[in-house]
Amino acid sequence: MNENYFENITTMEELIRAERNGFNVEFKTNRPEMPGATLIHESARRCNVILLAYLISKRNMDVNQLDEDDCTH
Repeated sequence: MNENYFENITTMEELIRAERNGFNVEFKTNRPEMPGATLIHESARRCNVILLAYLISKRNMDVNQLDEDDCTH
């Protein structure tokens, strides 16, 4: 379930809807191209400044968090 939400969250509305349905912002994907990436990695990869700002300021996610390849993206 988390993996499906992870790939589709591009707006605040989608994030809120996903969280209401059980999505965890700390979820780490198993996708081969980004193993261990969280929503902060995906938001950075997409240059989604609004989601990045929210995850950092309101969810206290670490902007320097590493995925399984030791990348911050």
